[in-house]
Amino acid sequence: MAKKFVIVDIDGTVAKLNHERLKHAHVDWDAFYADKFEDEPNTEMVSLVKSLIRKYDVVYCTARNERARVKTLNWFDRHQ
Repeated sequence: MAKKFVIVDIDGTVAKLNHERLKHAHVDWDAFYADKFEDEPNTEMVSLVKSLIRKYDVVYCTARNERARVKTLNWFDRHQ
């Protein structure tokens, strides 16, 4: 039987996108990745993902590059 999974985007889905960081998204990537990445969780989407975890493996995807990996993992740790 094939493993079932759900792909979930991070920015604008489970994390509310910080508009200050968004201002730099298409102009200044260094400023974008220098941000603290302290977006608030989108509680409705987080609840949905938590319910999906009961039946599926969840794979998070993002356009963030490797420079944001530690900040992203820390965000998940803080917001479970």
